[in-house]
This record gives sequence, C-alpha cells and structure tokens, in this order.
Amino acid sequence: MDNTARINEIHRLNEILDGASKLPLECQEHVLAVIRGMIFTREITKKEFEKEKKQNEARTN
Repeated sequence: MDNTARINEIHRLNEILDGASKLPLECQEHVLAVIRGMIFTREITKKEFEKEKKQNEARTN
C-alpha cells in the first residue's frame, strides 16, 4: 500500500471514529459489528481471489 492510500485510509478511519463517537453506546456496538463483518468479508474475498489466481496460473502452466 502506497503512502497516499494509507493516508486516505487513515482519513476514512478518522471519519468513522468521529461519526461513531457521537452515537449512543448501543449504536457504537452495532457500528463495530458492521465493521468487523466488513473486515471478515474483505479477508474472505482476498483469500478467494488468491485461490482463483493460483488455479488460473496452474491451468496456464
């Protein structure tokens, strides 16, 4: 990840934190659950992409 992407990621995280901190605690817990779900989904998607990429490389070799 290049420097610009990392800075953009930090800005997004700060926006999420700023917005979530204004919510009641119960709502903050829901926001956290959604973010955890998003992270889980991203990790699964990355693993599936890598798996598919390896399969495609094996087919071409």
